[in-house]
Amino acid sequence: MTAFLSIRNLHKSYHGNVAVQNVSLDIRKGEFVTFLGPSGSGKSTTLYVIAGLMEPTGGDVLVNGRTILDVPSNHRNIGMVFQKYTLFPNMTVRENIAFPLVVRKRPRDEIEARTNEMLRLVRMEQLAGRYPAQMSGGQQQRVAIARAMVYEPEILLMDEPLSALDKKLREEIQGEIKRVHERTGVTILYVTHDQEEALRLSDRIILFNTGRVEQIGTCTDLYTSPRSRFAGQFLGNSNFMPVEIMDAAAGTIRLPGGACVENVRICDSGDVDHPLLMMRPEDLTFRKAGDCACSFDGQVRSSYFLGNVMNYEIGIPGDYTLTMRVYIDGTEHPPQTGDRVSVGWLPHKAIVFR
Repeated sequence: MTAFLSIRNLHKSYHGNVAVQNVSLDIRKGEFVTFLGPSGSGKSTTLYVIAGLMEPTGGDVLVNGRTILDVPSNHRNIGMVFQKYTLFPNMTVRENIAFPLVVRKRPRDEIEARTNEMLRLVRMEQLAGRYPAQMSGGQQQRVAIARAMVYEPEILLMDEPLSALDKKLREEIQGEIKRVHERTGVTILYVTHDQEEALRLSDRIILFNTGRVEQIGTCTDLYTSPRSRFAGQFLGNSNFMPVEIMDAAAGTIRLPGGACVENVRICDSGDVDHPLLMMRPEDLTFRKAGDCACSFDGQVRSSYFLGNVMNYEIGIPGDYTLTMRVYIDGTEHPPQTGDRVSVGWLPHKAIVFR
């Protein structure tokens, strides 16, 4: 991979407290990369160091192989969109978008042309004369994106820009951001703790945990092949159950009830005290004869309806609870609370962390 943006052994501490430790990344030009992780995991700190808003304790940040740590933030050719829109309340939409070009003393015709282009890009032409107080949160965030893009930065940084919006509006603006990326080809680094947002937007996800990089990969890689319990637990929902590994090479494990199962993926995660079997809720099914290699007998403890999906909690022997997510089409009668059921699963879709 030819790296456009590189981070090398980045370290940042505050008064002895480590916020980022030994982070190294390579990002291609034009990629949409999301920094995903819980609060305090180091993702925003890393973003702020790239932006030049924070000095690292150690390490380096390079663009096209050259360090930018000695370049002032306003000369790094990096755009930034924050969680709070930070629009100028006394300026119209047009004036807010044009402002970065005005302070750079660009020619008037260039300012007008670029501002009009950005208004079209974020579909705000009809609202160009409005002030921030006259717009919704989603409209204001569109303006913030246009303002960050108007001077054609090489890199666009976005720090949880949609967290203040409701779910429906957030999904709408996610679509806008994806469209802007596809049309402009700008390199985007996006910070969020929202798993669905990361999966919807990203070319790759960088998962942070306690100041370090836990795993890097495509959305599919991280979801289907997590390398640690933390990764499997944070990205999506999972069921965990202690097991005994009988033959790691063959993927043979012993379940709590004593049954042995083969062909399970074994992963050296380093973050568990004993082997744990992980199964995704959507990989569990109500078993019919011959359609699954393995099954658990249990009882429906609870269920709730989510449109075309039913979520179930199934109690199984050993005082374990399995969460299931079953897509329904209305042609079958789903199990009810208290019903006895058999839950099927496929070993090759499960992972054991050790």
